[in-house]
This record gives sequence, structure tokens and C-alpha cells, in this order.
Amino acid sequence: MVMTTPRTSSFWRNVRELTGILAISAASWFLAEHLSVFERLSEEARKFRWLGEAMVVGVVLTVCLVILSVSRWRGLSIEISNGLKLQDRLIQTAYHDSLTQLPNRIFFMSQLTQCVKRAKQRQDYEFAVVFMEVDHLKIVSDNLGQLLGDQIIMQISERLIGSIRRDAPTLHLTDVSGPVRKAGNDVLARYSGDEFAILLDDIRDPSDGIRVAERIQRNLLPLFLVDEREMQITVSIGIAVSASGYSAAEDVLRDASAAMRRARTRDESRYQMFDPTMHAAAVNRLKLEYDLRQAEDRGELLVYYQPIVSLHDGLLSGFEALIRWQRPGFGLVAPGQFIPLAEETGLIVPIGSWMLREACNQMHVWHLRFPSKPELTIAVNFSAKQFMQPNLVNQVDQILRETHMDPGSLNVEFTESVAMQDAEQTALRLNELKALGVHSSIDDFGTGYSSLSYLSRLSLDILKLDRYFVSAMESSNETRKIARAIISLAHNLGMDVVAEGIETVEQANEVRSLGCKYAQGYFFSKPMSQARVEALLGSGVRGADFKSHMKAKFMQDS
Repeated sequence: MVMTTPRTSSFWRNVRELTGILAISAASWFLAEHLSVFERLSEEARKFRWLGEAMVVGVVLTVCLVILSVSRWRGLSIEISNGLKLQDRLIQTAYHDSLTQLPNRIFFMSQLTQCVKRAKQRQDYEFAVVFMEVDHLKIVSDNLGQLLGDQIIMQISERLIGSIRRDAPTLHLTDVSGPVRKAGNDVLARYSGDEFAILLDDIRDPSDGIRVAERIQRNLLPLFLVDEREMQITVSIGIAVSASGYSAAEDVLRDASAAMRRARTRDESRYQMFDPTMHAAAVNRLKLEYDLRQAEDRGELLVYYQPIVSLHDGLLSGFEALIRWQRPGFGLVAPGQFIPLAEETGLIVPIGSWMLREACNQMHVWHLRFPSKPELTIAVNFSAKQFMQPNLVNQVDQILRETHMDPGSLNVEFTESVAMQDAEQTALRLNELKALGVHSSIDDFGTGYSSLSYLSRLSLDILKLDRYFVSAMESSNETRKIARAIISLAHNLGMDVVAEGIETVEQANEVRSLGCKYAQGYFFSKPMSQARVEALLGSGVRGADFKSHMKAKFMQDS
């Protein structure tokens, strides 16, 4: 392809114009010669010499002006045409997403602003916004690559196009500063990287938004094929209807987004209609997020330690580290009240890193102050975002070196859902951690995917039996059989089993009879502060309190 500069283009345009002038002049001369124009003018010129000269000059000037005008008009027409095409391209770029070619945030907000104005003017007019976020897209993109993440976005956008109302006409982009569309057109836009929004214009009933949300879920249900991998992609959906009354487009998006966040916490329909109580919840959430971002610097985060006890002799085996937040004005905040927010905002990564360093440092101190054989272990939970960090192993190695912690005393815990996001990557990470000497365990086993195929491929040391089985096996013989099978499987794969959620001596007896080697739960102890742990360890007999707490009925077979 030959690239031309504006100056080069202007030169060739002038050459073309000159060539045209010469060609037309030659044609005019030939025509005049053919009609004997020059002979007639010559005869007239003999009578009136000055008149003949004037006529010749006039004809030549007229012909030249006509030729020049025609050429300039043609050039101007081309420039106008090119300018219109450039304007169209600029509008396309400014108001459309470059990846999906859907309308973007700017265009969507301009249309939503018009709908808000229309709703103020007409009492019989209603609209709705369906706002959605793709679940866990960032984790997928971070692990599989941005290119595959873009392929997922493209496939999602294609399915969403088929989810808007069937009678919605095609949207034609014109001047966005004026009334660009008639009432009744729906707009599907890519609002941001992993967010989409649908503007339902001129709805008849608020349930129109629900029907669109349900259609979206049906269309997204079939598995996505990305780079020869089948993946299940879900979205969380929030719906805001103009019946709530709005004065600005931003308020509609705020409420739809709040409803979407509420939907994300649900396991059922995954869509949520906005109600006014969500606004107060959103304000509280913003305050919670702000305070959480300051918590580490203010020294408000604490680590509590729940004992893990040997079911064979009742002695203390180690601890599971559990984070707490001493929030000013609210007291000690349990993890369930702020960990989901930390996961959503990405704060879980720095918080998790702080917790790992704190737990390792504290355990090293206890090893020095209260030596025992074997040494006590510490289990630290890793979230999905933590576990999928590319430099995770280097971070763990660095923290172990900084705290002088024995790698063999650290147990990294993660859930089944983390493992199933990318089983191959999980297996690779576990092998790298094992090379450091770190142990690993899968938490809450039996309530998630429970895939035996991936369990056999992972280099795990411990399987933690979920508290559901512990509480249900007393009343359900089927649950007891499943628990027995899980424990037997773990032993065959060379793993120890820790039963979680032990609350009664009967439950402790039951899991012990099934072959569990370790257990934890309120029957033994609630999570302890650092001071209480040190008081326990300072008693001189490791775990004596637990051994005496386990009644004679439990210990009689020991």
C-alpha cells in the first residue's frame, strides 16, 4: 500500500486539474477549427480589430473558468464525501466499544438521560435498566490470558443481543446530541470491561425487566467454548425501574448496580430488582469499604487461632488462622461480614498477604517459646484471587524467609471452587509449594464440585471434611456412608483427614470411629486470641485442657 501525505495528494490533484484544463482547451480549439470560428472572427477582426481580440479573450476566459469551476466542484464533492465518512468513523469510535462494536458507556448514558427526561414529561412512560456483571471474568483473564478473556466477552455479547426484547428495532446511530431514536428502542451496551447494560425503553410493566433477565440467564446457560475449553459463564443482574422516580441518569445506574451486587450474594436466580433499602445498604457498603482499606494501616486487623486436636490422644496438633477486624465503633467483626467485600474489591490480596506473614511470624515465636515435638502447625486460608496470583509461590517463599518459619509447619488451605477454576494451574502451584516444603489441604470438601478426578491429581496432604457431614451424619445413614467413603478415599490417596465443626462429644466419637485423625470445632475451643493461646501453651502440658475436656466416654478406647 502506497502512503501519501496531504502535500503529495494536493500536488497530484493540481496535476489532474491542469491536465483536464489542457484536454478541454484542446477539444474547444478542435471544435472552433471545425466550425471555422477562427476564420469568421478573423473577418470580423479586419473590420473591428479590437472587438475580435476582446471576443477571443472572453471565450478563452469563459472556457477556463467553466473548466476550473467544474474541477473545483468535483474536488469539493469528494472532500465533503470523505469528511462525512470520517465523521461517521469518529462517531463510531466515540460511541461504540472497539471490541464488541456495541454502544459504549457514553452512548448508553446519553440515551438513558433522554429516557429520564421523557419520564418527567410523561406520566404514562416507564423505562428500566438491566445492569449485569460477568462473574469472575478477571480471574479467568488473569489465568488464561486477556485474549481468551476478550473471546468470552465477544461470545457473551452475541448471546446478549438475542436477549433483548424481540420487538426492539435495530438501533441506528445518528447525532447523539439530539433525539437519536424513537421510544420503544432497546439499547444493549458494553458498559465497562466486564459489565453490560440494557436500556429497556417504553416498557409496559416492571416485569419486562425480569423477563429480559431470565432470557439472559437461559441464553448464557449453554457452556462457552473458549480455546477448546468448555466453561460455564454466569452473570449477576440488577434491575432498576423508572417507577422509583429519578432525576438523573447516574441515579438509575447507581440503583441498578446496587441490585446487581445484591444478586451476586444469592445462589438462586442471580437477578435482583432494586428496592429503596438497597440504597442505604450501598451507602453502608461504601463506608465499610473505606474503613476496610484503612484497617491494616490502623492496626485493626487481628488473627485468631482455632485449635486442631488429635482425636487419638486429645493433644493439640496446631491451629487454623482466622482473621478478625476490630472496627472502631462496631467491635470485633466476623469474617463473613467483610471477607466477601474484600474478595469483590480485590482487598483480599493484601489482607491475605498480611495474614500469612502475621501467622507465620507468630507461629515461629511460639516454636521458640514453647518447643515441642512434633512442632505445632498453622493452617492459613487462601482465597481464589490469592491462590491464582502468578507470583504466589515467590510470595510464600519470601514470607517464610522473612519470618524464619519452618515451611513444614505451614499448611495452605483452599476450597474446591478455587481448585476447579483451573485444575491444571492448581496442580502446578501445589507442586511448587510442596517443593518449598509447605503442606496443603482442601477445605470444606464434599459441598462443592467434589470431583474425584481432580482430587487424585492434586498433591494434597490434608482433606478437611465439611461441617455439613459432621452435623448430618447423626440423623442420616446415607450421609454417614458418604462421609466414610470420603475419608477412605483420602486415606488411600495418602492424606490425613480433619473433621470440621465438631460441637458435641457424640460427633467427636462418630468421626473418630470413621477414621478421622484430627478435628476442630467449638467442642474443643472457639477461635482464640494470641493471649489466650499463649496462656494455653504456657500451662506446660500441650493440650491438657482439651484432653480433660474430652470426656471419659470419648477417651475410653484410647
